[in-house]
Amino acid sequence: MKSLLRNEQKMLFRACFPFAVREEQTVEAILTHPDVMHWEERDSDGHLIGCALLHQNTLLMLAVLPHCRRKGIGTRLLAACENAVKEKGFSSITVGSGAFYLLPGVPSRTSILAKHTAIATAEGIDPNATRFFEKRGYRHRWKDADCMDMTATLTAEMPDVTQANTAPDTVTYRFAAIGELAAILRCTDDAHPSFTKYYADPTRYTDPAERVVIATDGQDPVGAVIVKCGKDGAGIASLAALAVKHSHRGQNIGLALVTHATAYAKQQGMTKSFVGYTYSGVDRLYQKAGYQIATYYLMAEKML
Repeated sequence: MKSLLRNEQKMLFRACFPFAVREEQTVEAILTHPDVMHWEERDSDGHLIGCALLHQNTLLMLAVLPHCRRKGIGTRLLAACENAVKEKGFSSITVGSGAFYLLPGVPSRTSILAKHTAIATAEGIDPNATRFFEKRGYRHRWKDADCMDMTATLTAEMPDVTQANTAPDTVTYRFAAIGELAAILRCTDDAHPSFTKYYADPTRYTDPAERVVIATDGQDPVGAVIVKCGKDGAGIASLAALAVKHSHRGQNIGLALVTHATAYAKQQGMTKSFVGYTYSGVDRLYQKAGYQIATYYLMAEKML
């Protein structure tokens, strides 16, 4: 019975958010997590048409099938989640990203803060989703930045960014080896401490479908990025946790890392590359490497 419900929820998630790039293993882990609370609505034939998932005070998913929207289902599911959050003693509820996430926030086709003029390219974004939450008192909790996903089509010619590289000749780019783990973690501790946990996984240094590309100055790692091929879906690569040491910023090392990782994904036969959960400012780097904004997110929060 639990397996059937889990499969129904996965199908609902994919139907409502067809643009979402998330490993099946990640989706499965969240749906089966013992601390995730579930609410659902079914039609007269018993088919799942709406579902809400909550962990602590984070709404992980609010999904209603398109043909069943504007009938009060989403409102009821959201109210149930808000009441549960209050009963837990929290003073606010957030949407999307907490201890883990399915989507960073509420998907949108347009910039939340009007910082970007580009319309998101992903298909299947509900144009009414952000308005639904805003009407119910939710606000963007990132004061000065948009959150977004970005994608690049690898079947197209990628931009030549060699002229943008201002790093010294001593900086080179290659795949990391497991024996360099300690040095890489020192690099990420300096560059972006919250990313260190992702680089600490030793399987990333031995799995050909998941590599760590590093920039080294002499023998010392000064930057890194993780590239996965095929783990988020057939033909899909993803880049994550781009980090450059403070001492080596301003030399386009991050851009070079992204370019090398994207080229590797293309060599592996990937047709699309994905960058999730990035933000205003960093997006310009990815755009130089051929990426476009696929989805904006309302990083929603409501005081209760």
